[in-house]
Amino acid sequence: MDFGIRPCSRDEALQVLQDETVVRPLGLRAEEISPEFEWWMIDEKAVAAVRPQEDEVEVHIACRYRDRKGLKQALEKGVGFLFWRGFGKIWTTAPKERKALCNMLKSLSFEDDGERWVRSWEWKVQ
Repeated sequence: MDFGIRPCSRDEALQVLQDETVVRPLGLRAEEISPEFEWWMIDEKAVAAVRPQEDEVEVHIACRYRDRKGLKQALEKGVGFLFWRGFGKIWTTAPKERKALCNMLKSLSFEDDGERWVRSWEWKVQ
């Protein structure tokens, strides 16, 4: 099944993570990527750091400003990919002051549980 997602190299991940439009809102510049995470490229738009933890998965996304058009659709594919892999719960963190990020998570059906944003697998019959 093609989700538009492929493994991402260290250099590709750092290229996105070191882009000024990513560094500025985070307030830090990545010099290395953590080996604790899997690194994925989603639709050539966003880098996803993914850390499986049994039946749930921690995910963090970075995207250059120029690549934000169509990002929601790309992230929907990413969510589908993670559920397809068998994870029952996806979670991430987002500071409350990052309104656009929090709104994006809400639009992707993530719920704020006070400490993190969570989306669980739900089978819905239409």
